[in-house]
Amino acid sequence: MFYVLLFAFVLIGAVVVLYANGWRFNPFTLELKKVGAIYARSYPIDAKIYLNGGSVENKSGFFQSGTFINDLFPGNYKLKLVLSGYKTWEESVSVSPSLVSEVKYAVLIPEKSADAATGTIKNFRLLGSKILAGDFKNNVVLGDKKIGRGDILEWTSDFKNILTYNGVLGRYFLYNTDLETNTDVNLLLGKTGFNAKQGFRAFLEPEDKRMLVILQQNKLYELNLGETSITNIFKTNLELGEKITSSQFYIAWTQWNSAENSSTLVVYDKFLQRKRPGSPELRGKNSELEWLRGKNKIAILQNDGSLYVYDVSSGNLDKIADDVKNFSFTDGGDAVAALEHKSLEVFFFSADKDYYRFNVPNVGQAEKIIWYADKNHLFIVYPAEIKFLDIQNASLDYFPSVAEGRLPQYDESNNRLYFLTNDGLKTLDFPK
Repeated sequence: MFYVLLFAFVLIGAVVVLYANGWRFNPFTLELKKVGAIYARSYPIDAKIYLNGGSVENKSGFFQSGTFINDLFPGNYKLKLVLSGYKTWEESVSVSPSLVSEVKYAVLIPEKSADAATGTIKNFRLLGSKILAGDFKNNVVLGDKKIGRGDILEWTSDFKNILTYNGVLGRYFLYNTDLETNTDVNLLLGKTGFNAKQGFRAFLEPEDKRMLVILQQNKLYELNLGETSITNIFKTNLELGEKITSSQFYIAWTQWNSAENSSTLVVYDKFLQRKRPGSPELRGKNSELEWLRGKNKIAILQNDGSLYVYDVSSGNLDKIADDVKNFSFTDGGDAVAALEHKSLEVFFFSADKDYYRFNVPNVGQAEKIIWYADKNHLFIVYPAEIKFLDIQNASLDYFPSVAEGRLPQYDESNNRLYFLTNDGLKTLDFPK
């Protein structure tokens, strides 16, 4: 009896130790293997969960944000999330021994869109909670109020000033949303003695509603709207680039040397009223300039597809990617998605420096990319369709269509996507 009990103790103890360390007997393969688990969290949280066709209890609630599915033998599993009013979410999840495979950002796409505006809208912009739209009759409408005619160009970050251009009249207009007044910029320039007949381009300073930047041939000016005065801030014998970007402290542009096929980035200090030293040179002509929000850095895209980031404080110029046709930085500037002619690349600039590369279907036809709020998804914009990419899903086995539409814009604060169809302006409200 003693030896029987001793044997039973050793046997049961071994089983308990093996079980505690994740070992399970697989009756299908007759093997003893370590198991893993899947942690799934969906948006909305109350989706029905299916694993390899079998139902799994959703344990998400007030005290728990996701569902832990354990005792899974190593292998690939088909995880499916279903909820009425949303498209079915489905991805393959690989389970490894003693590890938990996390699916933390399973976003379900709404099935039905809502009308935001009807009629023949040509283009639109989001200004906070209001929609700024242009129609095919050349009218510019803010909300339900007509504010002018022409093309929508730019607006200040506080949405107080909106710059438009009337091509029929050949004149720029500046609309003030507080005063509901439309100022003729050409007329204002004439009062300063500026010769507008030679042609010029106007740019807003997003962080300073008192100023406009004026580009005329190879000269740059700052127009003070309050004082109705103009100051020449830069002139050169070379051709100035068509893209100008500004922050609270700086204005940046490029000058192009056609003989050398090179561009020089110029950064102007608005407070010191002079050009900063150490202007970097880049091969080719500039296509895009963008000041990274919250960072003292500028994104630079050249016409050969080279994408750079220039740090104004340190003077460092870093090349990020090649063959780029469109790019999108997160609001904090901690990651960038680069849409290339043959693939899509995603770079994170954090300490671990994550990197992803996707062979997106029909990537040559894709036009634009937009970050989703969780910084784990991207909207991929095609000429007549918007698709949704999970950057954790390397296999792209789930690459759903969001909607058939064009010119999408995303309101991150309300987690709402706007897009145009033949029936007007539509919205999709994504789960928060």
